[in-house]
Amino acid sequence: TGGSRLAVSRHQTLRATVDWSYDLLDADERAVFQVVSIFAGGFGLGAAEAVCDLQEGADVFDVLTRLVDKSLVLADYAGGTTRYRMLNTIRDYALDRLRAERDVDEVRRRHALWYAAFSEGAGEGLCGPDDRTWLDRVEAELENLRSAVVWAVEAKEPSLVARLVAPLTLEVLSTERAVGSWAELALGVEGIEAQPVYPRLAAFVAYLRTVFGRPGEGQDLLRRAWESIGPPTAENAYLRARVLSSENILASSIGGMEKWARLADERLAAAREAGSDYEICRALS
Repeated sequence: TGGSRLAVSRHQTLRATVDWSYDLLDADERAVFQVVSIFAGGFGLGAAEAVCDLQEGADVFDVLTRLVDKSLVLADYAGGTTRYRMLNTIRDYALDRLRAERDVDEVRRRHALWYAAFSEGAGEGLCGPDDRTWLDRVEAELENLRSAVVWAVEAKEPSLVARLVAPLTLEVLSTERAVGSWAELALGVEGIEAQPVYPRLAAFVAYLRTVFGRPGEGQDLLRRAWESIGPPTAENAYLRARVLSSENILASSIGGMEKWARLADERLAAAREAGSDYEICRALS
């Protein structure tokens, strides 16, 4: 606004400049431009394809490439993969357009469903031989995961919240504090206690609350986790191993060596019953 008044009108304000660029886009370019603004902290092609709903025959990669050529989307190449992102000012503009022209909740739902599937895959990957690669992927998607969790919590969808959060509740990873904050949100969602993975969420929050100086709350949550699991069966062996994992770590600092050793034995037995190599290795270590 402090520039020359002799400049052409489309260059007199930032919004006018972006308006001019936006008006030159075709229908598919506008659709992708709007929808990918839902991503926080960047996104990959697979995520964009899952969230964008283009006309039959349209290709998301082709449209993204055209948006990159027009400098409305940026492409970062690293490690043999490409991630896309928007400058904050451009993303804000695209979000305004999205809210004005589309059903934002439907876009957010597709975004959350994609990241729920990502979280489930990551949960398996973090417990396997490619754990370092998967941890890098999760760290790159933390902002998108957070955004998806917040939306699912606000939408009061306990099943979706559980799918997003529970697979990532693994102790002593660099992501545990971020995931812990989401698990705290999850426990406040009506109906979450009816979800099969509720004991895992409760035990993880119990672990973090105790670590950060609230052991009483942690013990109460562990009790609720065990009540939710019920009597031991072959079907709940993995859940028992996960709850025992949190409890075993806590016992090493607040329960004494005798309790720690007993829980380690129980954890190993549950891990073997579940057939989880990851839990067996953790219990043995």
